[in-house]
Amino acid sequence: PAMLSAQTPSRKYLDRIIDGLYKEGRTTAAAISKKLTDNELNDERIKRLLESIGTPRRTVTDEMRRLYTRFLSMGFSEDAILYAGKRAMMDGYPSLKNVDMILSGWASRGTVRMDDIRAMIDGAQAARERAQHMLKEMGIAGAPGDKDIAMVNRYLQKGMGEDVIMFAAKLAYGATSPRKLAETI
Repeated sequence: PAMLSAQTPSRKYLDRIIDGLYKEGRTTAAAISKKLTDNELNDERIKRLLESIGTPRRTVTDEMRRLYTRFLSMGFSEDAILYAGKRAMMDGYPSLKNVDMILSGWASRGTVRMDDIRAMIDGAQAARERAQHMLKEMGIAGAPGDKDIAMVNRYLQKGMGEDVIMFAAKLAYGATSPRKLAETI
């Protein structure tokens, strides 16, 4: 066993820790103290992340430390990492794997600062709301899909005003295929 009791670590457990520190080149008391302090600080941050995704177990593993270090090396702040945890929770997939996917997606767009992340998400929400409004004008119930959002964005990028898009949607109301008719208009 790694621990003989709640207070006394086994000799084998201590030997593994010392070997690991030696392999990392940490052979002085100051280097070891810094490593332990850094680990404690990151472990607290990781525990906050685990809490943000609703994980009942707050035991920090080496794999979690590596993953968290990768998030930091990608340029994300602790706030951005916690926000990704909250997004994972809101998406219904609260796991570190999903947090990793969210952060990797943001990083691939070059979006690592909290201000940029919020602006990107607000922009996506606004696009979804515009598409929802367009569907309502067409008489279509339900949430907009990616194609609906893309259609609105495409026309906005071509310089059409939102009022023109909604006017076309109103004209398409009641048609057999209102999306197709709105595209034609």
